Amino acid sequence: MIFKLCNISTSLVSMLISGEVATARAAASCNTLMVLSFSASCKIEEVASSCNAIRFYQLYVFKNRDISATLVRRAESHGFKAIVLTVDTPMLGRREADIRNKYNFIFKVLLNILYNIMLFSFYIY
Repeated sequence: MIFKLCNISTSLVSMLISGEVATARAAASCNTLMVLSFSASCKIEEVASSCNAIRFYQLYVFKNRDISATLVRRAESHGFKAIVLTVDTPMLGRREADIRNKYNFIFKVLLNILYNIMLFSFYIY
């Protein structure tokens, strides 16, 4: 199947309440696919249960491969059809303009990442 358009979610979607869920619903209504970001503000399970969009999951490669494997299994068990592999760093850079303007959109994203860490903390040492 070839898609002429896809929707790749970024962490800025978290500026909207349930932004990734709305993005997945929009993708489903347009019969296209949605790529859920690792740094999404919504959990994999929330996006999966929101609609029947074709979903891919964007994954970072971690030093501890068990974390990546667990995330892949989680995405697969919730109907995600493919993994979009990202090989750069999952950490945000120092954003001078954001620091100067006291802008912070990271809180919701951090909650999701903390959820993943707490849920799978036995993989982190």
